[in-house]
Amino acid sequence: MVATLDATFHWDAVILDHTAYVQNVTCRADQMLIKLDSVGSLTAAKTNWTGDTIVFVSSDKSCHTTFPGQLGFFNTSMISYDQKALTATAKGKQISVEQAIKEFNIVWGHWEAAGSPQAQQDVKPGVKIAAVSPSSSRTSSTRTT
Repeated sequence: MVATLDATFHWDAVILDHTAYVQNVTCRADQMLIKLDSVGSLTAAKTNWTGDTIVFVSSDKSCHTTFPGQLGFFNTSMISYDQKALTATAKGKQISVEQAIKEFNIVWGHWEAAGSPQAQQDVKPGVKIAAVSPSSSRTSSTRTT
């Protein structure tokens, strides 16, 4: 089993790395340029990327220069679209992971040593301490920021 992360953002969020419709992402200090692959993708973006504030998330190296060592979280309340260039331009700023994510839960998975009984540890929402049980090799943690 691999580790899993469930996150609750402070605002609506779009994980750009998880879609095949985004061809490229480039960030500057005050804008994010998102290149889409088709008119249909651009239309879907216009329809779905609505709301007062959106956080776009990208692993592109230009998108985490202000906060190195983390994914790029870009906070915006203004998006313009260029149908001819198939781009969406978000005006805003890079923010830290603490500013972007309200709460998260990590389940690290499990492993079994030869001859060890399998054990599980469940973590209730709101638990703020990471813990490893001596009888378990599974670790979970929840953090509220």
